Amino acid sequence: MTRTARRALVIGLDGATWDLFEPLVARGRLPILRSLLETSRRGVLRAPFPPVTAPSWTTFATGVDPGRHGVFDFFELVPGRYRKRVIDLSRWPVQPIWRRVEAAGGSAVVVNFPTLARAEQCRGASVAGMLAPAEADSIFEPRVLYDELRRELGEYRVDTPWPGGGPRSIPAYCAAVGRCTRERGRWARRILERRPWNLALVVFVTPDRLQHKVWEALWRARLNDPVNDPQGAAALAALDAMDQAIGELITTTRADDDVVLVSDHGFGPARGVFEPNVLLAEAGVLAPRALRVAAARAGKAARSAWRRSSVSPRGRAAAGVGETTTGRAFESLIDWRRTRAFALSTTDMGIYVNSTDRFPQGCVRGEAEREKVVREVVDALQGARDPRTGSRLSIRARRREEIFAGELLRNAPDVCFTVAEGAIHSGTRVDAPLLHDAEFLRGDGNHRREGIYAYRGAGVAPGYDRRGAEMRDMAPTILQRIGVDRGEGLDGVPLFE
Repeated sequence: MTRTARRALVIGLDGATWDLFEPLVARGRLPILRSLLETSRRGVLRAPFPPVTAPSWTTFATGVDPGRHGVFDFFELVPGRYRKRVIDLSRWPVQPIWRRVEAAGGSAVVVNFPTLARAEQCRGASVAGMLAPAEADSIFEPRVLYDELRRELGEYRVDTPWPGGGPRSIPAYCAAVGRCTRERGRWARRILERRPWNLALVVFVTPDRLQHKVWEALWRARLNDPVNDPQGAAALAALDAMDQAIGELITTTRADDDVVLVSDHGFGPARGVFEPNVLLAEAGVLAPRALRVAAARAGKAARSAWRRSSVSPRGRAAAGVGETTTGRAFESLIDWRRTRAFALSTTDMGIYVNSTDRFPQGCVRGEAEREKVVREVVDALQGARDPRTGSRLSIRARRREEIFAGELLRNAPDVCFTVAEGAIHSGTRVDAPLLHDAEFLRGDGNHRREGIYAYRGAGVAPGYDRRGAEMRDMAPTILQRIGVDRGEGLDGVPLFE
């Protein structure tokens, strides 16, 4: 590649949705974003299943679906245990887009990419994202640039952890998100000004952080400026900071550069928590074990702390959460030798069959028996009813083979499901009502598959793309546009062929 080759600036907005952004833009908010959209091809960008940050951004980066890259959650199974740990993506199963650019002789700058666990040595620059380990030395490359910018800009922050404290903490939290967003914009702009790049990829997690806490306030504010609403005002101020940061990045581009806006998933309102392990116990598929109250409380505390925290290791540390979604207390709540299926994570939207070839105390032998359990689980999920009203819950459950394909399919949960298209959260408790409210969720939102994309570039006709696009299509599209051979074996296809 040459210095005169077309370049692409890709701006990631974690969790952005047209449902909020279009009304805000239409009434004059977010002017930088509005200007970009008016000159772009834009539409819905559909996330893979599950619509969660780690699998979706990995699909974006690799151009292949989860069945081939093997990332189905923020977490992976701990061998020999009934628990998960934060997934290690330091070894990418498929080459990400920035490595393809550098292998072709170009330079890439990657800033705050959520599933980049460690900064990588490259011709441009690399800054790890929310799955980064706590060691500062692994967050930024080249280190000399980090030291230089830190003297100018202060310490670099990976994320803004939720401090806890309930609704009264939300305005201050939104302000902290806004500060982190402004800092991210300043750091990214300096990097782009000082390092060579053919591909620049900068991710802001601002929308996701806000919508998980103040979806209802933002929903009200999308049409009218919030009056006497500190939460809505603070959330809009943080989005204004994001808009200004986007503008700073665009100033580093040339007239013939592509500018791309993408989100890893969308968002929508949320209400309540569904407990699949309780349903499986009622169906006779899971066998709870009577435990002393202390153990049960320990499990509740650990799960509550995880939900209060951000995914950042610093956030987890601040909330007292370790590297696993479920710990020893959870493992001891279930009689594994009599349990045929169970849920293990709040974010993979899946049920695991307790197979002898996968788990240490597995009791399901062979493929025929596994398939029988899968059918039982699917039937139980799709027949579940709200115990408060007797009405059927809107649950869609499918075998993993109906969703994924590829050599790493075996790492996925055996059954995948959504409750009310994502409007109801999923838990892992065995000692709770089947469907219940949770104080920490009041006013929040949850993920949807329908994210956003906008593409501005020479020869790309502005307007609305009614077909939309798949997340896997973005990598081959960008590679083709900047003149990098995408090679063979990608699941996605270029959008503008």
